Amino acid sequence: MSPNIDRARRTVAAAEVLHFHLEIIASACRDALSDEVVVAEVRPDALFGGAHRIRRASLHQFVTTLPEGSWSAVFGPKEPIEAIEDRCIRMGYRAYRRAKLSAHRRRRLGAE
Repeated sequence: MSPNIDRARRTVAAAEVLHFHLEIIASACRDALSDEVVVAEVRPDALFGGAHRIRRASLHQFVTTLPEGSWSAVFGPKEPIEAIEDRCIRMGYRAYRRAKLSAHRRRRLGAE
C-alpha cells in the first residue's frame, strides 16, 4: 500500500474517532473562554486523546508537542456541535477521496 493511501485511510479513521467524541468536543467548546481554542486530538494509535482547552497564545507550542502521527482539529469557543460534526465529516470525506484517487492512479500507472 502506498504511503499516500495509508495516510488517507488513517485520516478517515481519525475523523471517525473525532465524530464519535462530538459531545466531548462540543462540551469543551461550550466551556472555552474567549481567549481559548479547543484542540481535539487523535493519538497515533487511533484513540481519542482528548479535547484540550488551550489559550490561543499557546496553540503552536501545544500542537508541536503532540506525538508524531497524531491528528488534531482546532475549534473555537462556543463552536456548535453541528459545525464540529460537519468538520469531522468533511475531514473523513476528503481523506476518502484522496485514498480513492491515489488508488486509481496506482492502478493506472501499474497498467501502463
